[in-house]
Amino acid sequence: MFTKPRQIMKAIALSIALGSITASTMSPAVALETETQAAIVKPALQPCVDLAVKQKHQQWVCTGQGMTIQKNAKGKTVDGFVPLETQMPEIKELTDIGFSTMAINYDGWCEYGGVCHRFVSSYISETKGNAAYGDQDGAIGSYDVIVRNNLNGRQTRWMVALDYDSGPALSFTSSRMRCWEKNWLGPSTCGVHTVASTKISRGDPRHTSGIIYGNRLNNSDEYYSQFTSNFTPNGYPRYGARALNTPAFNCYGDDNCYFPQA
Repeated sequence: MFTKPRQIMKAIALSIALGSITASTMSPAVALETETQAAIVKPALQPCVDLAVKQKHQQWVCTGQGMTIQKNAKGKTVDGFVPLETQMPEIKELTDIGFSTMAINYDGWCEYGGVCHRFVSSYISETKGNAAYGDQDGAIGSYDVIVRNNLNGRQTRWMVALDYDSGPALSFTSSRMRCWEKNWLGPSTCGVHTVASTKISRGDPRHTSGIIYGNRLNNSDEYYSQFTSNFTPNGYPRYGARALNTPAFNCYGDDNCYFPQA
């Protein structure tokens, strides 16, 4: 993992300007407080972050899918996206731990990949997406999203966990779980469901949603789910990351839905 010192320098400069402390008199406690907030970038996302800084974009988010650009090098608000490949770790089967309990090893899983998928059974999948965000000076912070999808007959049941990695506190708003049906005309929506707004920080690093129930899926077809959200780092403008897609699942005929990859 790579640590950026930008938060340290900004905090010191601000403190000097306010006359509250100086770099020479800063206490160890304050130094530790500042240092632990420095941005941490997952290895798989580092090439994306390096590209964003090289191109001097003023507001960007890097995920496993690529770089979302919200303000370009000229400071113009845009809706840009640059697809970038990241390492995709091998999908591994898990022992079922029960739907109501989110797995306890999320911090150690998918630390070297941009987006990872794994299967608990033919009816339960988990997806983890890593994200880093920043401006023309470098990364500001990072976080993870984990989506657990339990197929209950012909209905989806999701749980969403948001994990703080580094940087300032993050407020998540306008979060949604979306269901998409694949067909020959292109994807069509099969439901949009709200995920409650929340805040994560160094002191309160994980938020796990309650169970979010999807619509009954009546058509004989293939489906997938998608998580979308906006987030606002404390002291910065609002950001929006690329949608995080979960593995596709089949709901053919009148049978129960299942993950064919499991």
